[in-house]
Amino acid sequence: MSYLKLGIAAVILIAFMGIGMTAYKYKADAADARAAERQAKADLATAIDVNEANQETIGRMQAQQDLNNRLTAELAQQLADSNEALLKQATDRTDLKGNDEQVRSYLDTPVPDALRGLYADKPSVGH
Repeated sequence: MSYLKLGIAAVILIAFMGIGMTAYKYKADAADARAAERQAKADLATAIDVNEANQETIGRMQAQQDLNNRLTAELAQQLADSNEALLKQATDRTDLKGNDEQVRSYLDTPVPDALRGLYADKPSVGH
């Protein structure tokens, strides 16, 4: 009977050891899960910081693009205004030359050689 008691004690001991090992495994898994949770939270915080920085950069780039578009529109308007003024000036000069006898006779007079020599090596502008 002592072998029977010894066998039962061995079975109970093995059962308790199995329960203890299972509890240890669950405890280790829980510690790993907590570590993974901390890492996931840290990764999430990093991702949020990166996204905020990216959004700020995108905002700055959009503001710069808006400024560039506004400046381009202003330059285009200035160019159009300058072209219109130049065209009007050329048209007015042509009309004046064609319609005013005094202006036409003045423009038909020859340029003196001394004055012509000052501009001889410079390209003429739209005559």
